[in-house]
Amino acid sequence: PARRAAEDRYRRGSKKIEKNKAAGAHGASNTAIGNREKDIKQADVKIIDAGNNLVEVTNPYGKTRLILKLDHAGASGELFVKPVDSIEDGLLWQPALIDGNLGIELNTGHQFYRKVYLPEILSSHSSVATVQGIDALIWALGVSELNAVNEETKSHFQDLRYDISRTLKKLVEHLPEPPESKE
Repeated sequence: PARRAAEDRYRRGSKKIEKNKAAGAHGASNTAIGNREKDIKQADVKIIDAGNNLVEVTNPYGKTRLILKLDHAGASGELFVKPVDSIEDGLLWQPALIDGNLGIELNTGHQFYRKVYLPEILSSHSSVATVQGIDALIWALGVSELNAVNEETKSHFQDLRYDISRTLKKLVEHLPEPPESKE
């Protein structure tokens, strides 16, 4: 408990810096996905009840109603990959409808983001291709989920996101915390 409290105190100070860095870090990904998304098969998503995030997804498996995060792009044009402070239940990502575009919200508070993305983003030797590649992979997972979801599988896809997020958290436990930024 004492160690967890100390980590929480440490993270509060660095979280603002991380959020500022994360905001612009996905710009190249959003541009690249935006340039190609018309060539990629996507489900049709229609908003049924915006107040309750209820949508109807139409894909080759029929029509399915589900709860899907409805969001707006950030100042840096985050139409496809949008970093957010947290996602319910600690998921790394979740599909979202961002200003009418199929996208994902990416949890900057998840250990995978902190220990894999952030060192790349904060590094003076960072490669845009690395961040863009991981973003593309996670975006493809979100879009593919909506392409394949139906009434029988929607809870399975949610369980899969939980399992992947939990597994990635365990796999990066041994990695060091990202270096502190000088802002």
